[in-house]
Amino acid sequence: LGTDLGGDGSTLTDSGYPRVVKSWKRGTPLEEAVTLFEGEKTDIAAHMYAFHDRGFVHEFKLRSITFYTSKYYYRSLTVEGIAETTADEESTPFKEVPIPEDAELDMFADQAIITLRTKFEAPGNKNVFETGSLVTLSISQLMDNDWS
Repeated sequence: LGTDLGGDGSTLTDSGYPRVVKSWKRGTPLEEAVTLFEGEKTDIAAHMYAFHDRGFVHEFKLRSITFYTSKYYYRSLTVEGIAETTADEESTPFKEVPIPEDAELDMFADQAIITLRTKFEAPGNKNVFETGSLVTLSISQLMDNDWS
């Protein structure tokens, strides 16, 4: 849940978008919602989302810092886990996704699809990806910072 909680703007960014993400259960008062994630007041927005894709379950937290820069945080979930556990009760920790802030991240099954806006030298090897490159690797490789 991301909205103007309290109606005073304190949970919004300077741009007027949600800054605080909470886990809320239907039928309960909004005051009982548990804070999961907060962006910075100067960010454009904060988001959190989970989805199924070809047998894989992904959950992301996202700080949209500007219109062209973001920080992604990721955790892999199971179909059973997402069906039986709410986001605030999930024990799997998020890890920051090791990509440049100006890159875009998409998923296809277990493959991370990274679109680069600037030249990027992958850590740990000699690969240099030019501006505009589309790079794919498994999400587990990406989260291990393995660009080989």
